[in-house]
Amino acid sequence: MSSTPQIQQNVEERRIKSIFDVRDELHNKRKKIHFEQSDDTAKVELLTAYRSLVSSYLLEIEPLLEKFDDGKELLYDTEFGTVELQPTVNSNNEILLNGEWRQLRQSPPNKIKYELTGLESLYSVPSPIKMRTAIEVDKPGVRGKASQTAIYDDKAEIEMITLDSMVRYMNQFICHIGLELDPEQNEESEFEYSDLV
Repeated sequence: MSSTPQIQQNVEERRIKSIFDVRDELHNKRKKIHFEQSDDTAKVELLTAYRSLVSSYLLEIEPLLEKFDDGKELLYDTEFGTVELQPTVNSNNEILLNGEWRQLRQSPPNKIKYELTGLESLYSVPSPIKMRTAIEVDKPGVRGKASQTAIYDDKAEIEMITLDSMVRYMNQFICHIGLELDPEQNEESEFEYSDLV
């Protein structure tokens, strides 16, 4: 007698347990982030940790997404907005550098921007986004007379609201396919996700 059905059942049970374990970790991390007050650097680190869990969740359900048309749409086509990193420059062409305003002697660095198209953008967009570039600014205290080269160093991460949206889409997908049932039950899905954003 073949043990293949039992093996398949064990694999499915492990997959379901892994998915729900990662989802529990997501909820716990989100609670911690929500209650922690932090500066910009710590905020990016917290968001990077949360994004890592969202990516782990996606890794667990990606094989299921690939089996359904709606899943493929979520994975490759659904628009989740953008993430960008842009230096803070005021109307006097001063750049915020290490907590102080410094007069720029050049054009501000160009912003870095990524389109978040599909859940797979969790894999393709750097985590975090980093900008490190040399810029010419006035020396402190000698405005307009002498310049120096300074290093502009900053980073950004996908915002919490966007990561939450991605998680909601994945949760809705799991509910829609009836994960506790047979994930191969319906190859043609007509469910609309447009109301979740």
